[in-house]
Amino acid sequence: MYQRGYSYSDDNYANLHIGKNYKSFVFATSLLYYSSGEIELFKSNGTKVTEVGKRDIIWTAGASRKFWMVPLGINLKLISSELFGKKATAYAFDLGTQYKLSKPINLGLSARNIGTKIKYIAEKENLPFITQLGGNYTRTFDKYSLLVLDDIAYYKNEKEYFNIIGAELGYKEQLYLRAGYRINLSETKNQSFNLGLGIIYKKYTIDYSSEFNQGLNIPHKVTLGYKF
Repeated sequence: MYQRGYSYSDDNYANLHIGKNYKSFVFATSLLYYSSGEIELFKSNGTKVTEVGKRDIIWTAGASRKFWMVPLGINLKLISSELFGKKATAYAFDLGTQYKLSKPINLGLSARNIGTKIKYIAEKENLPFITQLGGNYTRTFDKYSLLVLDDIAYYKNEKEYFNIIGAELGYKEQLYLRAGYRINLSETKNQSFNLGLGIIYKKYTIDYSSEFNQGLNIPHKVTLGYKF
């Protein structure tokens, strides 16, 4: 998956995922890269310099399986971060589970970024700890399928709650239209709207989405997938 800021931003975000079933387990690994791009700064003596503001590389290894018909998953993370030339390292893990309430309804719960603090110079900072509770409803009729999701996410560091609502309409399991809405329940002015399109052809998948928010930056995401 690759995302680049549009027009007003030079930030770059890329993520590579690989997963495989093995007996009753699912194993996966991913590599995430983010760069804010170069930023012009002025030092205390008035000298103008250009530096990369933020750069993150996160390696993740995860596994999941069902226990008593309830799937459980865990991720282990190694985080390498750089902030205006100052480097730092941290370790964390994620936990998640799902429960099938009925045939069309699933519930899920996750906790992310449980781990060590990160230190660039002197002070240590907490990782962005997030807990998320959500559910989805699925239904198929004739050549179409419908998926509706609703999540509540709590960002501990910012003490903010977000409500994330999404819907996907599929046609013949080949073409998918998607829409999503995200609102900060603690500050209702902070909200965004997403539109997306997905195509499946044999073992290949292509997904595109664009986010419309109140800022100048309009991210565009393109994801390529291949099923072995």
